[in-house]
Parts: sequence; C-alpha cells; structure tokens
Amino acid sequence: MITALGLSIPDGLSAHHSTAAYDLIHGTTITGVVTRFEMLNPHGIIAVDVTGEDDAVEHWTAAIDNPLALQRLG
Repeated sequence: MITALGLSIPDGLSAHHSTAAYDLIHGTTITGVVTRFEMLNPHGIIAVDVTGEDDAVEHWTAAIDNPLALQRLG
C-alpha cells in the first residue's frame, strides 16, 4: 500500500500506464495460430504466429486486459 497526500493507493495501481500510445480507433486484424495465452496481472498476453504474404512467419504479441476486467466483460 502506498500513501501519498493522505490517499491510500493499492500497490500496482500507482505504476499503471495510460493507453495514449495505442491507436484505439483503427483496429488491426490478423489471422494466425495462437502459440501462448497467459492470464497475468496487470495484462494478459496472447502470442500469435502469423504467416505473411511472403510465407515468412511473424511472431505477434498482444496485451489484453487483466483477468478480472475480462471476467466482468463476460
């Protein structure tokens, strides 16, 4: 627990980053094979092997929301 200016902030929340670096308007669609799926805090991870136009395999990693937030979303 971190206390600043008389407010108590649970550990982990104080170091969380914003989504400003991400394009939340324009999506990217990929098709591939999921090679890893990890439910972690603060973000889960999905790793996907995607075959490109030149038949080369590209390794993509996507960060997803935390397990509790995903559960709340159904």
